[in-house]
Amino acid sequence: MRTVAYYRSSTSLQEGSVTTQQRHIREYALKNHILIDEEYEDEFVSARKKSMKERPGLQRMLTDIRKGLINHILVYKRDRLARNLEEHMELYQLFKKHNIQVTFVAENEPPMRFDVMGELFELFIGVMNQREGQQINERIRDTKITNFQSGKSIGRLPYGYKTDSEKTQIIRIEEELHIVKMIFSEWLTEKYKNTNELRKYLKSRGIKRRGKDWTAQRIEEVLTQPMYMGLRIKNFGGIKAHRSVKDLAVITPEQFDKAQELLEKSKTPKAEPKKFDYLLTGLIFCNKCGSPLVEKVRQKHGVPYATYECKEHKEIIEQIDVENKVILKTMEFFNVLLKSNFKDLYTRYAKRNIQQLNLLIKELDRELKSLEDKLIRETNRYLMQETKKKEETIIMLQQQINEYKNRKLEAELQKIQYQKVDEDSNTLKMQLRKEVFEKLNFTEKQVLLKDLIREILADSQVIKIVFKHPFLEISEVEI
Repeated sequence: MRTVAYYRSSTSLQEGSVTTQQRHIREYALKNHILIDEEYEDEFVSARKKSMKERPGLQRMLTDIRKGLINHILVYKRDRLARNLEEHMELYQLFKKHNIQVTFVAENEPPMRFDVMGELFELFIGVMNQREGQQINERIRDTKITNFQSGKSIGRLPYGYKTDSEKTQIIRIEEELHIVKMIFSEWLTEKYKNTNELRKYLKSRGIKRRGKDWTAQRIEEVLTQPMYMGLRIKNFGGIKAHRSVKDLAVITPEQFDKAQELLEKSKTPKAEPKKFDYLLTGLIFCNKCGSPLVEKVRQKHGVPYATYECKEHKEIIEQIDVENKVILKTMEFFNVLLKSNFKDLYTRYAKRNIQQLNLLIKELDRELKSLEDKLIRETNRYLMQETKKKEETIIMLQQQINEYKNRKLEAELQKIQYQKVDEDSNTLKMQLRKEVFEKLNFTEKQVLLKDLIREILADSQVIKIVFKHPFLEISEVEI
């Protein structure tokens, strides 16, 4: 069994550092006579701020999993893998598909199971980790906002200001602010069609910005900076914080508003860049290394066109070409299905899924009964004033009950869908006819392809489609 370890830290703090995780994992491996063949790490990478694709260590590990090079992964805790629910479940499904044993070495971290209840458990854990990450982010953001509004944190200052040696006070740079006032004064005369014309005027007068010529962009930064009218504005995770600094103002709010109005008039509307819809997102991988192909827009003779690319192997595959070939082969594959005993196969598949859903519904009913009994007990205690801190518990229990009910409803709806054998099979037959498929909207096409295809391995020379149609074994075709 080939065993690897994965580490991720978002800060350099000792408690959650890569070094600390490494020590715990190596101690566990030594105690349990496990040989670690390779280690992957992402140091100082926040799982809240960066997606899985932006974590090189994790991507290398996932590529090796897809290549069949890994059997066992050692990780300190689940939140080292993902803080996002969607990514957490994506990893879970990948581990399940490749039969990966995942071991968490932290105390009180339950093992990962690949069954119905295991998936349900991972779903709840993923929600909790995501919420915990959001709460951490919110606390950090609120602290930053408080420090900014109280003046404890000054942050980056615009042209014309600096901090004292203690970095606690803002100091005016009068010679620079004189230039700022002159820029606003000139702009408000309405003599200039755009900031580039104002740039030419400043250059002709020999007026420089800290020894360098002014640029149109720098002039616009001055004209749009609210600090010059005595208001500091800073964005903290989508929330704008304001702080009045009227003693530092050099123009009036009225002058600032007029400058914005003239700026808006001076700008020539830019042509919207052409957007492309990528039909094979999440399905297409590099045939050489197994990494997900990234989407990119290139130019040919001034005309934009879409591609799927592997940066490591410099593979560039035109979107329209690969998508047309995949659609054609998918239709051919489905036509083969139609010639076989389609309805019987679909019925067998639906029956298997209905059985699994029945087990899930039964387990959800059991959990609901337990939660509802507990809610009744806690509510009675609260009403009898046996405790003062039961409101939060009652609310939490009610939320859990609602979540379980939603899961049960979803399972029952899926069960009803699987029971509609004739309708479903006829719908699939219709959708895979070329003229009907082309009339589907983008989302419908994407869902249909994801139902039929497990993965596509592609490079500039070959395209391999691995079908995962639910009522047949995996079938692979090569274009």
